[in-house]
Amino acid sequence: MKKTFYLLLILLMLSAVGFAQKFEAESATLAGGAAKVASGEASGGFYVAQGEGNLTFNLDIAEGGSYNIYIHVASPYGIK
Repeated sequence: MKKTFYLLLILLMLSAVGFAQKFEAESATLAGGAAKVASGEASGGFYVAQGEGNLTFNLDIAEGGSYNIYIHVASPYGIK
């Protein structure tokens, strides 16, 4: 019984990952001074130096409902 529970739990976790979408900042529309910068350490080879600029993502949502959005941000020299 315990093995079946763990197997179902793992399958549930894997199915949730399959529906996730990942959007990189350098793929957004950049404005107001935000700039794409090449970096071998960043995923995709680029990061966005935002400064006073902004990023805009255009998304196609298949159906109405509640969605979880997770944002990962890195800041040079620690928390600002």
